Amino acid sequence: DWVRALETRDRELLDQIVAKDFTFIEPDGRIKARDEYLADRSGDSAEIESFEIAEVTPRIYGRSALVTGVAHITERRQGRRYRFSLRWKELWLKHADKWQVVAGQATPVNSQWDEPFVIHPDIK
Repeated sequence: DWVRALETRDRELLDQIVAKDFTFIEPDGRIKARDEYLADRSGDSAEIESFEIAEVTPRIYGRSALVTGVAHITERRQGRRYRFSLRWKELWLKHADKWQVVAGQATPVNSQWDEPFVIHPDIK
């Protein structure tokens, strides 16, 4: 549901999944609270063409879970196509038999680790 909600910018579904006290650390280090994160992810500044996740590893600790993985994303912004990968982690809590994400962080996968993170346009 989480990936589908992000791909389709489904604000209603995102509202259900994202906890009220949610925070997210963006790839550039900025911290977004729930409202700013939801506005960004449900807005139309980017059109997601592909959002694939891999290497998903959940670790369950009672009513909490730490989930890690890699996202491979292709999107369009201002008419240009971009491809990039992010290694992510999320903290989920179970409230009344419903899982919600309370914190997340995305880190760029950059083979040139000493270079700053830049989303390069797809040349093709």
